[in-house]
Amino acid sequence: PLLPPKPPSPLKPPPLRFWDRNVALAARLNKQWFDGRPSNFLADVGVLAHIMDGGGITMDGYHTPNGLPPSGRLLWRLVGSPQPNITHSDRVSLSVLNKMMPYLYRPCNLPKLIKAGFLSLPFVVLDTAAPAVQSRYSCCYPSDSGTSKFSCPSQGGDPWCKPGCNSGAEAYRQNCGLGQSCRYGF
Repeated sequence: PLLPPKPPSPLKPPPLRFWDRNVALAARLNKQWFDGRPSNFLADVGVLAHIMDGGGITMDGYHTPNGLPPSGRLLWRLVGSPQPNITHSDRVSLSVLNKMMPYLYRPCNLPKLIKAGFLSLPFVVLDTAAPAVQSRYSCCYPSDSGTSKFSCPSQGGDPWCKPGCNSGAEAYRQNCGLGQSCRYGF
C-alpha cells in the first residue's frame, strides 16, 4: 500500500532582524539621552559616546599611512583593546550626550579628514546605567584635556597612577557635578 505524503514541515518563523532584537536597548538609550541632565550620578547624565579613533587622532588624522580611518572592522576590533605600540590605548575618551548637550566631536580642525569627506566620524554609544560602565571611568574633565598625554609606567595603571588622569583629575571625579567642573564630561 502507498503511504500518504509526508505533511509539510511547519514554517519556521522568520529570523529576527538586528534592530528587532535590540529595540529594548535602543529605547533605553533614547530615554537616557532624552532625560539626561547635569548630575552627580553617571546614570543620570545621558549616554556616553566614544569616537572610534583607532588609538587616537592627531592633527594628521588617524594613525594610518594616509591619515584616514581604517576599516570599520578594524576600528571595532580596536575599541577597548590595548595595543602594545600605542601607550594610551588602555583607555577610551568619552563624551556625555543628551538633549541639552547633543554635540559630538567633529573633525573640523583636521583638513585631511575634511578633504576626504569625513565631516563626522564613527562612534559607539555606551549605556551609563550599565554597572561595567559605572565602575570603569577613572576621571572626568569639562572639556577635551588631551588625556592621551597622561600615561602610566604600566599599561592599565595601578593604585598610584590612573591612565588618562592628571594629578588633579581624581578631585574632578570625587566632586563630579559639584559646581560646573565636570557636569558635562567624564
